[in-house]
Amino acid sequence: MLNKYYLSGKSSGYIFLLGSNKNNLSKFSLVSEIDNRLEVKKIVLCVEKTERLLVWKGTNKLELYQYSKGILKYTIENEQIKDIQAGELYFLILTKSGKLYSLADGSTESETIEIPFSDPELSNFDSLREVTFFSSKKLKVTTFRMSNYTNYYICNDGSLYASGWGEEGEIGNGENTNQQLPVFVADDVTKVFTGKNNYNFFYVSKQNKLFGCGYNTYFSLATEQQNNRTIPIEITVKKDSNIEPSQIEVIECTSKASFLLTKEGKLFSCGSLEHNGHDVVKTKYEEIPLFKEKKIIKIGCGDNYILALSSENKLYGWGFSAENIPTDQFLKKGFSHIPIPLNVPEPLLNISPKWLTLACGYKTFLLYCLMGSNIKNDFKMLFESNKFCDSVINTFDDKIIPIHKLLIELRANLKINKIQEIVKKNNFGEKEINIFLKWIYFDEITETNTLELFFKALNLSFPPNENENSLELHLSKLYKDEDSKNFFILVKDDEDENEDDEEEDEDEENYEEIPVHKLILVARSGLFREMFDNLNEKEKKLNQIKDYSKKSIDSLEILIKFLYTDKLELTADHDPELIVEELEDAVEYYQLNENSNLNHELILIKKKLHK
Repeated sequence: MLNKYYLSGKSSGYIFLLGSNKNNLSKFSLVSEIDNRLEVKKIVLCVEKTERLLVWKGTNKLELYQYSKGILKYTIENEQIKDIQAGELYFLILTKSGKLYSLADGSTESETIEIPFSDPELSNFDSLREVTFFSSKKLKVTTFRMSNYTNYYICNDGSLYASGWGEEGEIGNGENTNQQLPVFVADDVTKVFTGKNNYNFFYVSKQNKLFGCGYNTYFSLATEQQNNRTIPIEITVKKDSNIEPSQIEVIECTSKASFLLTKEGKLFSCGSLEHNGHDVVKTKYEEIPLFKEKKIIKIGCGDNYILALSSENKLYGWGFSAENIPTDQFLKKGFSHIPIPLNVPEPLLNISPKWLTLACGYKTFLLYCLMGSNIKNDFKMLFESNKFCDSVINTFDDKIIPIHKLLIELRANLKINKIQEIVKKNNFGEKEINIFLKWIYFDEITETNTLELFFKALNLSFPPNENENSLELHLSKLYKDEDSKNFFILVKDDEDENEDDEEEDEDEENYEEIPVHKLILVARSGLFREMFDNLNEKEKKLNQIKDYSKKSIDSLEILIKFLYTDKLELTADHDPELIVEELEDAVEYYQLNENSNLNHELILIKKKLHK
């Protein structure tokens, strides 16, 4: 089971599963926490037989989490990954240069026909192997889609190829046969879609037409002809459902129905969702009534169950569930033909939907939550690291707990020795002190009896009033407190940038000093965390750093304020386009999380500027 490989990293990337052939999870259960969350680009799920997750990190790194072998790590040398996807028994990886790689495990049968190799023996391996079919034809793959059994590839010339199972016509070449190697299907293709566990596929042509092919016993191809198709047939969605094919975001399928999501967030369905007396059959795409007033941004389908995420950050599920459905309504194994709001894990409640991934296996659903960087997440990291602590608290049994003096004094409004008195008087040990520190660092309230003792001794109201005691409020006050700032960033005027290093060292008057707290920089910026980690404490210029990036003083001050408040504030005196450009550079230069609130705010401002 995947929870056997639970990772105890400092990340805020969480993986939850529901269902599963083996785990039989009746609620969304945390099965893994991904290390180095800032590097995670995508996670895909393959649980049909061996329960595996593939994690794409950085530009070219992969981590495979699997029951049989634990964690395997791979690097695609001299390439940049563009996408990863999962089938039933293996994964495909596409690089930006158009190369395709396959990754399976040792349990994969050598005769598996889905893996696109000419030599069947190459299907059984534990390492990455390049799929050379396309390069041998001087083609580059630009995008691809995987169902459990059949793969679809769009090449740089607009051609569509397919390989894998074809017994229901899902290859699209006019035959009902399996194909180990990719075969040509169509020209002038811009998009291709398929379901996780289905036997059909859809594509959009350059002529803005939608085509479908394969299994159609339950009308999932949106045609009244109730027969399978071995050659793609046009689906007249514009005429029948007022849907522009070019505006289709994705089409997902169960075994009996298909679900079409537009770029505007409208969700349509056709086909059958019948079970235990319920029978709803549609031969054309119709908008799902419950979602007419909502915007749906992500969908995922298993064999007979569907997940949909709204822009309000609510998750809905419907269809047949082999396991309990996690809702406020008491539903066990059974069927719901209408979408029901699902109970989701706490880390998902306040997450931007942008960072949430849905993936589905046969009876398993994955939720991957990559938390965007914010103050609480960054200070949680600081709590878990002793590296930059500048003081300590001693437990009653003389254990030493490293702490950050500034944070303790900021939140408790008292000196360390007062905290030490409380600890000694109440015989508090490491567990009790950490309960208090979790509130100090990231507003977490646990073990209320212990925490209340601290609050009473410090003359603070309990439970803490968020308006008076929140971490964000205290950091905002700290931003305004010039006297306590212990570090300076030195910014040089643009006209002085070309002076050589020797002159710069001798003439500090050419620099303007921007005061800041070292602790804030360490908590919220990878660049400064690295700098302080490597800096010799004996250096006399420990309390300053020269900023050689090409940014104005205005943009640096805006950035520093963001680090304290999570707010991006531009005034009428600022040139917004210039400031946005410089702040985008700052995100990279200071090694800020690319998923941070700052990056999100910049995207919104750019959209307003270009309206």
